[in-house]
Order: sequence, then C-alpha cells, then structure tokens
Amino acid sequence: RTLACVNAAAVDTTLLKLADAIFKMVDRVAAADSKQEDLVALLNYAHFLQTTATVAPHIAPALRERRKLALGKFRGAKERYVGAVVSKYFKRLVDFASLLDRLHREHPLEEVPRQAGASVSEFRKISNDVSSLVEKTITQMHKHVAKHMEQGTRVHQDIWTACKDHVISRYNVLESIARECYPAESSHMLSAGQLRELFKIV
Repeated sequence: RTLACVNAAAVDTTLLKLADAIFKMVDRVAAADSKQEDLVALLNYAHFLQTTATVAPHIAPALRERRKLALGKFRGAKERYVGAVVSKYFKRLVDFASLLDRLHREHPLEEVPRQAGASVSEFRKISNDVSSLVEKTITQMHKHVAKHMEQGTRVHQDIWTACKDHVISRYNVLESIARECYPAESSHMLSAGQLRELFKIV
C-alpha cells in the first residue's frame, strides 16, 4: 500500500509538472504573436481540456486544479477573441448599441436623439446598413472563424455560438432602446428574431 501511494504521488507530481510546462509553452507561443495571441491560447487550452477530460476525474485527480486553470485561461482568451471578431465585422452596430445603452441611462429617452452621434439620421444609417449588409457580414464572419478552426469541431461550434450570441445580444439592446427613442424609424428596422434567423444561413 505504501509503495502504491508513493507511486501515485510520483505520478501526480509528474503530471502537474507536465501540465505546468505545457501552460508555460502555450503562453509563451501565444505572446510571441500579438495578432493571434488569443486564438493560439484558446485553441491550445481547448485541446488540453478535451484530451484530459476523461483522464483527470478517474486517473489523475491532481490534474483537476490544472484543468480549472486551463478552463479559466480558455474562457478569457475566448471572450477576447469573440469580442475582437464581432467588433471587426459588426463594429458600427456594437458601437452604436453601446452608445445608446449609455445615453439612455444618462438622459431622458426623448433627449437621446439630440445627443452627439445618436441623431435620427445616424440611427437610420445603422438600421439600413444592418438590413442590407447583415447577411453578407454574417457569412464573412463565419468564414473568418472557420479559417482558424475546423468546422464541426466542438471548439468551432463553441466559438461560433459565442460570436452569434454576442451580436444578437448587442442587437437586442439596440432594438429595445431604438423602439423608444426612434419610434417611427425603428418600425422599419430588422427585428432581433429576424437577425437570429439569418444566422441560420451558415
């Protein structure tokens, strides 16, 4: 029994050292490429989590803490990557939604269209852009994500769903406030439900 415990402890120590070495290598490689840092991190930590998913609970309990650490690193890289991708393809929508979100908390609703950058004409431009370009933009964003990770894999599905949810979430904010601040113009805007349906084209 003593020998078995010693061997188990040695295995745990070796696994922890190996995990730590992997994390250091991933972080170093990711940091070396500032443009792809988050992508490199999320893909490698996703791979670590997937390959240790069946090992950690049954064979190596010592890896549980390292899996928690890897999950945190993956989630952080994923959040930054998704934010950057969505901003690249839906920047005007995201920025305008954020602007309205801030203004409607600082001013009465009827005064929001009088604030800089939130005029009726600005809203009309955003609304028209979304209606006319959103299908093309969704396809472009999907190609961007697919270029970085194999389609159909768990990580690809996870990242694409996060991108889709991020866009729809910001559009929900835009639609909700626009209905109150721009009642006439917003009656012609694309609904969040219609946007959700358009994401099914890819």
